[in-house]
Amino acid sequence: MITNDSPDSVTFDEGFNSGRYRLIQVTKELAEHVRQGKTLVVRGQPKTNLCLCTDDATYRVREVETTDTLFVTNVNQVESIGTGKDYRIRAYLKTFLELTKDEMSPYLALKTLLEKYEYDLNDSNAEETISFDEVLDIIQFSEAEIRAAMERLPVVEYDALLRYLKRSFREDMLGKLVDVIDDYTIDGISTKEMDRTAMREFFSDEYPVVFIDWLHRTYALPNGTPNHKAICRDRAVELLSKENSLGITAFERKMSNLLPIGTEFDSEALKGVAIIKNTVGRGQIVEYLNVEDMPPDSKQRLEILFKVQPSWSAEDIEPYVIDFCTSKASVGAFLLKNCQSVKEGNAKVFIQKNNDF
Repeated sequence: MITNDSPDSVTFDEGFNSGRYRLIQVTKELAEHVRQGKTLVVRGQPKTNLCLCTDDATYRVREVETTDTLFVTNVNQVESIGTGKDYRIRAYLKTFLELTKDEMSPYLALKTLLEKYEYDLNDSNAEETISFDEVLDIIQFSEAEIRAAMERLPVVEYDALLRYLKRSFREDMLGKLVDVIDDYTIDGISTKEMDRTAMREFFSDEYPVVFIDWLHRTYALPNGTPNHKAICRDRAVELLSKENSLGITAFERKMSNLLPIGTEFDSEALKGVAIIKNTVGRGQIVEYLNVEDMPPDSKQRLEILFKVQPSWSAEDIEPYVIDFCTSKASVGAFLLKNCQSVKEGNAKVFIQKNNDF
């Protein structure tokens, strides 16, 4: 190699072995991450593509061919080029790894995995168990993204194992919490206050601390007041999963018996849990349709939704499809891609896509 300053020599290194190297194209931000000595983790399963993870971001890996020949040498500082260096080629490659940041959440993959490990405190002999480290080996996302998705699931880490709480167990815990809220002799737990310390003290003989903390995290807002919407939602699930559908009047009457005294039912709580339909014989009914029970495949889920009713407004269908979108803002694009948009009167609705055209 001849430069303007002095000649450079190029030879093959004694340990030349192209099979030992992979070149990765990275962004400036990711390059700086590496320079700072921060961790990069490669994750993958035998039948899936690799992914590269920082602490809080995930990059999908794709091998790209190039017409250039890319050399790996002993010189890796740009400013040293042209100073009479002896370049020893350690490898040459015709491909590199291209990274694409994954903006999706691991929520669905995590839910599908952890549902296999349902648990309540009576399952002392539960044979099937899984740890968080094992989840990291299976779910190909960064640790921070996985932990954030776990916050949305009924999961606790107990005895160094992850426990997906059975719905019947969750219903039992919520029922006891509602009873405590209705008991005016108990301080710190009421329709206006949901103090975590008070909950830990009251339920300490019944549940381990991690279960109590899950109960508080689920049914209390960050400011320490009750999350009435969450309480309404899960009590509605408990009722409708047994009844399937109820006339609106009967539903409201039964819900009043399930909610804390003085709590009005929040109709927003039905989103993603049930739909309100007008029928000829029964009038207005509330019909159970829980996103938690739906398949993780978008095509299968849409087929179910359009069997339930042939047309949906964007607002009504959103809770059932947002799992497949990077954000609320991308729901519209998902619907336009996977459904057909038509007019019903002055309103735009979505119907099942006709694949014959």
